[in-house]
Amino acid sequence: MKSKIALAFDKCRKAKRPALITYTVAGDNTKNNSLKILNKISKHADILELGFPHNTPIADGPNIYQSNSSNNKN
Repeated sequence: MKSKIALAFDKCRKAKRPALITYTVAGDNTKNNSLKILNKISKHADILELGFPHNTPIADGPNIYQSNSSNNKN
């Protein structure tokens, strides 16, 4: 039996298009906000990656660190 990820890639291959894989951080601001984000992007993405923040935010890497609203001082 193929994994859901393999099936998603098969579907995209048959449609002759690249797969859209998205990433968002769990608890982006609030649980409810995270669920709203996931609901919106799930309508368009083939694969959703959900990250859990590291206890040392910079360990997630500079892009994720800067995009995390709790680290954004603007």
